[in-house]
This record gives sequence, C-alpha cells and structure tokens, in this order.
Amino acid sequence: MNYFYWNFTRFVCLLFLFYSVSGSADDTETINEIEQNNTSVISANDENIVQESEVDSEVVVEPVVEPVVEPDSKVDSKVEVDSSDASDGFTVFQYSIFSPIQLFPENYDVYGLRINALYGENRSIYGVDLGMYSALSQDMYGFQLAGVACSRDGDAFGVSVASIANMSIGDDAGLSVAGFMNLASGEFTGLQIGAVCRAQKFNGVQVGVFNHCDDFKGFQFGLVNICRNQSLPFTVLLNFRF
Repeated sequence: MNYFYWNFTRFVCLLFLFYSVSGSADDTETINEIEQNNTSVISANDENIVQESEVDSEVVVEPVVEPVVEPDSKVDSKVEVDSSDASDGFTVFQYSIFSPIQLFPENYDVYGLRINALYGENRSIYGVDLGMYSALSQDMYGFQLAGVACSRDGDAFGVSVASIANMSIGDDAGLSVAGFMNLASGEFTGLQIGAVCRAQKFNGVQVGVFNHCDDFKGFQFGLVNICRNQSLPFTVLLNFRF
C-alpha cells in the first residue's frame, strides 16, 4: 500500500515536469525542420549552378559537399558538451524553480543549503533543505521542510517535516512529520507523526489517526493501530510492545 501512494505522488510531480519540458521538445522539432529546409535550399541551389554551367560551357560542376560536413561537426561538439555535463558533482548551495530548471543538475549532492521554489531534485542533501516539493534520489542527512511533500529514494537521518506527504524508500532515523501521509518503506527509528503512518519495521513512537506496521517495538497512539506480526494485530487508541 505504501508503494502505491508513494508512486502516485511521484507520478503527479513528474506529470507537471513533463508538461514543462514539452515546450523545449517542440522547439527542438522546429529547429530540426529549419535545418532540413536549409539543406533542401542548398541542394536546390547546387542543382541550379550545375544547370547554368552546362548551358554556358561544357564543364561539369560537381555538387559541393562542404555544407554536409559542417552540421556533422556541430553535432559532434554538442555531444562532447553534453557528456561533460553528465559528470557527477556537489555544491554547497542549490536553487531550483522546477527541476531541471535549477542551478546545478539533478545528479549533484548538496552539502549545505537547498531552496526549492516549486520542485527540486538532487541526489543527496547534507544540511538544510527548504521548499515546496523536495525530491532526492538517494539520502538525506539534516533538516527538511516542505510546503507540499518530501520524497527520498534512500535513507533519511534527521528531521523531515512536510504539510501533506513525507515518503522514504530506505531506512529513517529521527523525526518525521506529515500533515496527511507519512510512509517509510524500510525500518524507522524515532518519532513518526501523521494522519496516516506506515512503516515496515518500527522502533519508537507512532502518532496518527491510522498507524500501520509489519513489526515494531515501542508505542502506537492512534484511532486505529495495526501491527501484523503481533499476537493482537489490531488495537484502538494505544498499542505497545517491548
């Protein structure tokens, strides 16, 4: 169940990202059409030159091949630039409007401060992460505050607070707060707060309306508390195990 909610939230964000990138894709198609038109014009001019030369003299003029070589050299130079930009790196400051519209690419680690105006995505954060939607492909060490949601494909150690959803695929340790959905697909150690709290393995305290885990040691405070690997898998208001 936690994978469904996690993937659904990610799908919505990536859908917005697709629409933002589609404009740039249309521009690329327009450029390709212009290059094709230019190539056809050049070939037509070459045919006219050959016809005129045949009328004026018996000398046969061969088509010029230089215009075909120049575009290839330009394409090679673009490929070299893109390959250099693909290298991993790190930065002490990152500002993102809507990824990939950000100062540094998504495969960079941030050691310091990251600010996401709408949606930001990087590899890992070691420090402070602020914004509307904060996405990481790996780990978070430090403090996260999101106006909408936080999502991590790796582990989280520290404090993470989101108004709607707080999601982590790896292991979590510390404080995790969400206004609605708080999901930890791995092992959670610490305090987890949300309307819906879900952890595969839990050590600490869960506080929510609906608390769910496969195995835990600690306390569950909620209207509905479910722990599968327990003699009493369903309780109301309070559940504990040591």
